[in-house]
Amino acid sequence: MRIRNNKHPERKALLNHRGGFTLFEAFISMILVGATMAVALPAFKAIGQQRKDIDQRYLVVTAVANLAERIRAENSGKDLSQDRLNNYQSALIGELDLNDLQVELSVVNTDDDEVSGVRQVDIKVSWRNIYGENVDPVTLILWLYE
Repeated sequence: MRIRNNKHPERKALLNHRGGFTLFEAFISMILVGATMAVALPAFKAIGQQRKDIDQRYLVVTAVANLAERIRAENSGKDLSQDRLNNYQSALIGELDLNDLQVELSVVNTDDDEVSGVRQVDIKVSWRNIYGENVDPVTLILWLYE
């Protein structure tokens, strides 16, 4: 049995039903998606930069730790000179590819009345990130006993 009366409630529901978006609704949806992307993209860029900074720091810490092990294995406290440290320094600079890299290696004699024959090797590495800001330096102190 067909309903031919347009005033019937079921017929009105079928006539008012539409199957898609209007242009206005699609335009508003695009505006909302665009605004969300405009807010999210800088956050993703900052997260990527932080990840790169962490990777660089990990690379430097690993290189400094390896250098400290090499210094300890190849030298005793009494035969380590500043010339040898300069060779280690140039090797470390060649190994690391960072902006405005500065490496400082120094030997400190800590002869005092209580402990003699102890030498301290200070290793300090600093660099700049891609924005030109100084990064907190990586410092390692190595103690050599004769």
